[in-house]
Amino acid sequence: KEAKLVLVSWPSQKTILRHFSIKTPIEVVTPGSKDYSRAKYWDFEIKAFRKVYWLKEEDKIIVNYGKYDYSSSFDMFENVARILPQYEFFFFGGREGMFKNSVRFSKNVKNQSLHYEDNIPLELYHSLMLNTKAIFISDPYHVDSLVLIEAMKQGIPIVSRKTPFLFDCLIEGKTALLGKEEKDFYSLLKNIDQTSFKEEAKEFASNFTIERYGKDLLEAYKLVLKEYKWYESFKRDQTHFYKIRNKNFFTNRKKIVNTSS
Repeated sequence: KEAKLVLVSWPSQKTILRHFSIKTPIEVVTPGSKDYSRAKYWDFEIKAFRKVYWLKEEDKIIVNYGKYDYSSSFDMFENVARILPQYEFFFFGGREGMFKNSVRFSKNVKNQSLHYEDNIPLELYHSLMLNTKAIFISDPYHVDSLVLIEAMKQGIPIVSRKTPFLFDCLIEGKTALLGKEEKDFYSLLKNIDQTSFKEEAKEFASNFTIERYGKDLLEAYKLVLKEYKWYESFKRDQTHFYKIRNKNFFTNRKKIVNTSS
């Protein structure tokens, strides 16, 4: 409530905040992402994730991500991993508080195909995206969507619980497969190769570019500046700065030319 402007990624998130009586101005700035085409990477870069985590070429990787907290539905995640031993299930996320040293999320879990990890290192992120069989979101309150957009662009199917925060992003049968119970996810993940909407998901995700994100973000900042009458002085100061910079540049350039002659 103290903020001058609140930025959210999707209209549904704005609706939810309004439902909680947040009266601060809210702007929707949808995420922008890159396209991780395999053609852009060397073979060793593509295989890096498998080498670091000792995975075979034929191992099928299912990825879940978020924060280590009680809302992430780890019981469901673990149960689905238990009944689908043909997959390697990874959870990547930041650990805080009691979750930091929790035995439950140690690397010595009984299920050898279940892996609880810290945040994925940036150096391995692209390799992970190029090796993932599917994204599985077990948290009904999941908010982050950047990885999901990048997965769509890569042709990675998304299986998820319904989450009100991503109502505009995860659309049943178009961008994702949605379920409620463990038996739903067992069936969806077991038959993930039969997913038929990958092209629709790619088309949907193609609208969310970094260029568009930058423009939307700039417009949101301009709203704040105009609201508090900073924008005009900002533009005036910026213009003055460039005039002085250009004047100094040409003056110094003239001195250099004269000296060299």
